[in-house]
Amino acid sequence: MSSDLFSKRDHGHPPLGADTADAEANAPFIDYGKPLPEGYPGRRVRLMIRDPERLFVYWELDGWRPHKFAVTALTPHGDIVRCVEVPGDCSDAWLELPPGTEGRLLLEALTGDGRHFVAELGFTMPRNRPSDATDEAWGSLDREGHLAPAQGIEGTAAWPLDGVPPWLYTTSGR
Repeated sequence: MSSDLFSKRDHGHPPLGADTADAEANAPFIDYGKPLPEGYPGRRVRLMIRDPERLFVYWELDGWRPHKFAVTALTPHGDIVRCVEVPGDCSDAWLELPPGTEGRLLLEALTGDGRHFVAELGFTMPRNRPSDATDEAWGSLDREGHLAPAQGIEGTAAWPLDGVPPWLYTTSGR
């Protein structure tokens, strides 16, 4: 397939000097499916933590567009940690917070007649250091190649007692 065929489809015109009838007849059919909707019915607010210092929140509100949105991170006692305002046509925001911050995220719509509650979600930012969990998690592969956590009394092998690790099995069984 030539990139010339795609340029006609994607940009609405064939390359200079190309025969349009041939290009159209030879262009591959690509079914892109139905177009994605602009949004989904209902009201939805989701919060995701990217790393110890960044939090992402997005919302879908059935096409409701106030003048602005305020996204506020609060401590459990109600003190403001960070507040950002975004235009009413936005549907997401990023907040930078100190690692280990715990609290509530408040989403409000700002209109001409004040602030209107939209949603409140709890969050805990991870600490910015290695985990306290230093124990090793052991597992093994069964004969079909599925990962299974090792179970048994301390000191028991994670694979069959014949001492042969599962990845050394051949298609004949050994």
